[in-house]
Amino acid sequence: MEPIKKLKGKTVGIVGLGSSQLEYNLAKSHGQHFDEIWAINNVASVIYHDRVFMMDPPARFLAVSYTHLTLP
Repeated sequence: MEPIKKLKGKTVGIVGLGSSQLEYNLAKSHGQHFDEIWAINNVASVIYHDRVFMMDPPARFLAVSYTHLTLP
């Protein structure tokens, strides 16, 4: 999908991990259309999105913990 060059008059869903995620899912379940979806921080790993605003260091979301890895 190509990014929208002009957002005037467009519908943008801005979704974070708080109540906006619940409202977004409710709106989608009722047929609401969004021209673009903008994800805030780690919600980008949960929903389809067009843009991500990652305000925390990327290592926080991309780091993998192997502390619970068990081998046979």
